[in-house]
Amino acid sequence: MASSHKRPERNHEVSLIWPVQISPLKDELLSSWLVRASLAHGCDPMSLTSAVWPTWRAWTVDIDRTLDDTRLQSLCGSSGLSIDELSNMTLFHHLDGKILLIGKRPSNLPWVIAMGSRNRQHKMGVPYCPGCLRMDDPYFRWQWRLAWHTYCPLHHHELIECCPSCNMPVQYHRVSAQTPHIGICFHCGYDLSSAVSARVGAMQPDFQKLASNVFGTGAVDWGGRQISSLDWFVLAKLLLNLIRRSASREQKAPSHLGDFIQATGIDLHSLPLPPTQLPIELLPLEQRKPLLAAVAQMLSLERNLLLHLLKEYGVSRNTLMNELTWPSQAVMDWIDALPANSIQRIRTNPIQIRRPKAKEVVRREWARLLRRHGLLR
Repeated sequence: MASSHKRPERNHEVSLIWPVQISPLKDELLSSWLVRASLAHGCDPMSLTSAVWPTWRAWTVDIDRTLDDTRLQSLCGSSGLSIDELSNMTLFHHLDGKILLIGKRPSNLPWVIAMGSRNRQHKMGVPYCPGCLRMDDPYFRWQWRLAWHTYCPLHHHELIECCPSCNMPVQYHRVSAQTPHIGICFHCGYDLSSAVSARVGAMQPDFQKLASNVFGTGAVDWGGRQISSLDWFVLAKLLLNLIRRSASREQKAPSHLGDFIQATGIDLHSLPLPPTQLPIELLPLEQRKPLLAAVAQMLSLERNLLLHLLKEYGVSRNTLMNELTWPSQAVMDWIDALPANSIQRIRTNPIQIRRPKAKEVVRREWARLLRRHGLLR
């Protein structure tokens, strides 16, 4: 007699959840977590991301910036992690409201090291601390992508951007499936955690400590007025641009701006300048350090003193407005106290004579050409 009970229908849907569950570690970058997940499954990072996003070449872009909702959903379905857990590993999550206006997604992230991607190759290496890589499971922190982070506050050693063995930029997304862990150089197999970096002594003034405090609290007192971290980082970038601009021009002829910079205690003649005029986000660590130290020196002065020196040396409102990266109301209110135009200097030689380009200009243009062809970092 046939049974009256219906046989349950077999579910033919195959689960897409990865067999090995990899949990994000504290402050881990999304790219770092993806590479660790790929190695845990015995495949290279490109194979893993191709399985998640078949039509997207994930490693040809800066995947740590952010992921759109569709790609987040795909990764969520494969990894078993929630949308929030995945989003929390992106840079936009940490920068929102601190450096970026909430909800804004600019093409260039201020104060974030740009990778300079070309296909899967990066001109810039992801900075790291060897001491941190030696702690438990090696992984890469999102703080290391911030342009003002030049040393590890835990181990008090400078960060490293290139493999000490082959000098290739750190690009852990290019490791092979046989790599034992993420802290191995993709090019020569050197264990990055065994690198020795320079110890950081007492640095006064210290831009990293100052910027990290502002970033962490979201606000700071500047001259008796509370300003947001967004405004403060706009101010810091403004001062940085003024320093670089005046230092590059000081060797040609004195200027109001150069006189002001010198009056703040910064010696423009001894300040090491990058061989290129690339933004701070595209400069190697060694070239960022002296510039950030100069900005910290300027920020150590009182707001009203800076304004007094600007007026005394005839720096105009237009000069500062030209270097603003974002129309911060707090910074613009400060700038509005300056005269609109600079006082004209008396020319000792009014006749304009066309001269060859200065040696420094030729060197910068040559350096940019070399960098474009991958011959200079």
